[in-house]
Amino acid sequence: MNASEIVARATALQSQHSKLELIAMARSLGWRGDHARAPMLQLALYCATKLAEATEQGAPQAMPAPSRNDGEPSQGGDPSQGADPSREDHQGVPGMRAPAQQPAFEPAPSQPSQDGEPSQDGEGQQQPPQQQEPEQPPDDAPNSDAAWAALLKASGVLKPHAMLRKVYTVARAGMNPLLVGPAGSGKTMLAEQLAQLLRVPFSSVSCTGGMSESQLTGWLLPVGEAGRFDYVPAPFVTCLEQPSVFLLDEVDAADPNVLLIMNSVLSNGFLTVPQKLQAPTMRRHPLSIIIAGANTIGGASEIYSARMPLDGATEDRFYPIAIDYEPAYEKSLFAMPGQSKRVRSMQWKPSEHVCDEVTMQSLQDWFFSLRENATKAGIARVVSSRMAQRLVAAVLAGVPVDEAKRDLLLGWSEDERKRAKAGV
Repeated sequence: MNASEIVARATALQSQHSKLELIAMARSLGWRGDHARAPMLQLALYCATKLAEATEQGAPQAMPAPSRNDGEPSQGGDPSQGADPSREDHQGVPGMRAPAQQPAFEPAPSQPSQDGEPSQDGEGQQQPPQQQEPEQPPDDAPNSDAAWAALLKASGVLKPHAMLRKVYTVARAGMNPLLVGPAGSGKTMLAEQLAQLLRVPFSSVSCTGGMSESQLTGWLLPVGEAGRFDYVPAPFVTCLEQPSVFLLDEVDAADPNVLLIMNSVLSNGFLTVPQKLQAPTMRRHPLSIIIAGANTIGGASEIYSARMPLDGATEDRFYPIAIDYEPAYEKSLFAMPGQSKRVRSMQWKPSEHVCDEVTMQSLQDWFFSLRENATKAGIARVVSSRMAQRLVAAVLAGVPVDEAKRDLLLGWSEDERKRAKAGV
């Protein structure tokens, strides 16, 4: 099998929750990590990665068919079938992120951060593949501080934002980060640094109330021979089809109806472009990351008067992350000319708590209680299956339990939280 077939097979197993088969597949290729805590999609990409590595070295491997518990070959992951992009339970599939060993993209040239950008100490997640890189962390330490430091060093990110590690963690877990914070808090810089961290192309679009759908899908323009109209893709489509980071900047200023065209991409991994007459449906690349930046979620305020609330269906497809000003960076601005005034900032770090059955039961109870109370109180908020998926994925990726709950309720008012008895 080739790498794409392995991903398709593993995706099918993931959709059937066949983690034991994925573990067996990964073990057969040398995985040494903590199988119980490894996300299923991470195991899937590891299998594809090992095959790609062997192919690049001129020694292709045959992928053994994983066995079920009864010892017979599994029939659930036929690679010829692949993943059904219309399945709602495939929310995490299009956002699969590379584990430490994933060489799925060509690194983009590193660009050191500009002076004066917010900084943090350099801690975080896994290191992308590096040829002859001695700092590459072992498989059994994907969340270690050493792994994060090695990743930063390899990528050339010199002054990482204090929340870069969390944004990376959320994106790697297959979710679409929504960065919410005041103007000038570093949201755009975070997206750029994530692209530099992964060494993939970066692009963005500034959303406005007059923004048209074509700014996302592309145009039919007279650029062909004899003035023939040909399809010209928008930067969003170009990024969608390759490893990349794309930022929907000022997303809360866009017409909510325009953003609805992205919903199938954000959750199911495909986009149908009417202007593209040949093969109008395009698939999202597994390493294409979509990030949104917003000043608000709830709409216009006295400060941000041009904002509109996100449609509930669109908001439900993002994982919100609160971004704020960084006092350490701001204090450094008041240094005398020629002097350095560095203050160490507080960095986000993943939880060291091992997610067990007790934790999962607690999350389940909280989620269903939240939905029931919100429904009874008549709160106009979406408490969907996607919300449950994001909650579990965040906790498994290392986001502390209470923090994950607060993240998913970021757009809720204090009154709504009290009425829903959210408890966070």
